[in-house]
Amino acid sequence: VGVAAELSGEIVLAWGKASEVEPGDYIFEGYTVWQGESETGPWTELATYDLPGGYSDALIDSTIDSYSGVKVPWIRRALSDNGLAYTYSTTYDALTGGPLRDVTTYYFRVTAFSFAYAYLPEGEVDSVIVPDGDRFLESQTVLTLIPQGRQAGTRPSHSPNDVLSTTHTNGTSDIIISPIVLDPYALTGDSYLLWFEDTGTDTVWHLTNTTDDSVLLQDQTNMSGDDLFLPTEGFQLVLEMAQGVVGIDEVATADGPLASPDNVMWSLNSTREWYVGSDDGSNFERLNWRHHIGIADWEFRFTDSAGGSQYYDFNTDGLMPGRCPFEVWNIGEGTPDDPSDDVRIDIAYLDDDASGSWSWGDRIYLSENPYSEPAPDPMVYVWDDDFKLGRIVFNHYDGTTSAPDSGTVVRFVTAKLVTENDTFTFVATSAMSVSGESELDRIRVVPNPFYLYGPYDAAVGNYEMRFHNLPAKCTITIYNLAGEYIDVIEKNDASTGIATWGGRTGEGLPVASGIYIYVVDAPKLGQKIGKFAVFMEKEVLKQY
Repeated sequence: VGVAAELSGEIVLAWGKASEVEPGDYIFEGYTVWQGESETGPWTELATYDLPGGYSDALIDSTIDSYSGVKVPWIRRALSDNGLAYTYSTTYDALTGGPLRDVTTYYFRVTAFSFAYAYLPEGEVDSVIVPDGDRFLESQTVLTLIPQGRQAGTRPSHSPNDVLSTTHTNGTSDIIISPIVLDPYALTGDSYLLWFEDTGTDTVWHLTNTTDDSVLLQDQTNMSGDDLFLPTEGFQLVLEMAQGVVGIDEVATADGPLASPDNVMWSLNSTREWYVGSDDGSNFERLNWRHHIGIADWEFRFTDSAGGSQYYDFNTDGLMPGRCPFEVWNIGEGTPDDPSDDVRIDIAYLDDDASGSWSWGDRIYLSENPYSEPAPDPMVYVWDDDFKLGRIVFNHYDGTTSAPDSGTVVRFVTAKLVTENDTFTFVATSAMSVSGESELDRIRVVPNPFYLYGPYDAAVGNYEMRFHNLPAKCTITIYNLAGEYIDVIEKNDASTGIATWGGRTGEGLPVASGIYIYVVDAPKLGQKIGKFAVFMEKEVLKQY
């Protein structure tokens, strides 16, 4: 496990792909996350992530029934074919059924498992049959974790699951970049560069820490937005290629081109008269109705009724008797200012209001078949490749029955693919140092009172108590009510805000029942004084 974040009321686990890259002789199949009652178990399964397309239900070995002596199936791991993941977070204690509690010890493990009925040893030509009972292998790494609040003197700049802000420094791609915070305290404060490379067969991406000039992730191909992104330096960088229509803009009116395009994607146009939607309101995924949309852009160019395109009834493919008050042009792939690649295309509609011609609210469908006049009857197209954009609805707002003014141009812009020209930068702001004695106010002792035995180790003679919300460096001095020195704890560990005291004097003797004073002295923060109570069990000496 590469990352184990101990947050307030939450545990975050993250791991890499080492078991996939070097699985050994057996075939790697997946990962399982467990919670245990102790370092040795027993273990409760929390989640299993297995390779899709492999074994669909379970990995089944065989064993000999101890009573009958008969060989029987042995289910080693139930599978769901749900795909792999590299992070797991939880706020839930699967053993007690309640929330995870701060300053409480929990045991987790992430195991990689593999399976084989036979394998081919390196350098050999003959496969080796795996005997019954030995077909399943699983790693065994146990993590002892303690959820805890922030350390005094340190304040995180982000919360778990925050998405760090990115800057698209070069390129025109619409790819969505999301650096998701896993552990706010692991963020380095460094700067990062995401860049892309065309290998000739694929587009891969790389992540570089530009502060220390180290390459963190290399030759990555995943841009699906799924869970299969590797964690690094406290965050998980998720890439997702946007698809479909990402912008619908009024770019010209009857008075000519607009200085700035006006968004009409479920938003009123520049004259506050109309807007564009789909047949499901603002659900613009519906426009990619045949899933062939690609990366071309289109323009609706409004004219008067005499100058528009001939068009078709989508239900019958028949040619309508009149013209619609617009033309539609495929204007190429991200080249709105280059008319050389513009192609006028065919239009069809559904007469949703039974008016006998196109009007507000009717659904419009585009065919990539080049427009010609006189238009053929019936409509000519290749099903369904020619239908890249459809279910388009122009809606009026003020009750007008007339189409947008002649000269109005509405541009539909699609998501553009990533190229080598695209680069993104971001900064993972680290936790901030803060000062002042108020930072020490959150320091507590648990359990308080300590009564006979504690929750951390119930063994006889163990009186463990924990101070938490401490700064990275401090000294804790413990006194009795008479002001007599009892013990001292030196903490110098930036990885945790917890320090443990064993309920004994500096000479190793158990303390008596009573009230005790603790004094925390922290550099640059000040001093905190508190108290706690101890009720010790009776001790009967068997030898004198």
